Amino acid sequence: MTDWNNLFKIRIRNFDDSFNLHEITKLVVLRNIYLKYKKKINYQEIYTEYEFKGKIADVFHLNKLTNTKIAYECQSMISPKWIKETNQAYDKLEIEWVLIDLNKISKNIDQMNKQVRELIV
Repeated sequence: MTDWNNLFKIRIRNFDDSFNLHEITKLVVLRNIYLKYKKKINYQEIYTEYEFKGKIADVFHLNKLTNTKIAYECQSMISPKWIKETNQAYDKLEIEWVLIDLNKISKNIDQMNKQVRELIV
């Protein structure tokens, strides 16, 4: 369910050194989803920091034409435990998810854009 009162609010949870890379990567993900589906944008819903029953997706994309739900997780601290918990959470919600490993993402915006474009479903 969409929280219309908080739809366009920016949620900032930290300001450590990874903050800029994380936020810029989310913006690049949003941009690439938009560009990929530009001709059918009226059938797309794209959100950042979208919450599902306790799980917060960095970027959530709902394609209303195909009823495809995809969560993009931008993460630098990845562990087997985190992957397992994230898999279980999204499996229960019947949502596909894509991991964007910030340790492997370039800080060069052109390279980042190319890397992210390859991950957009």
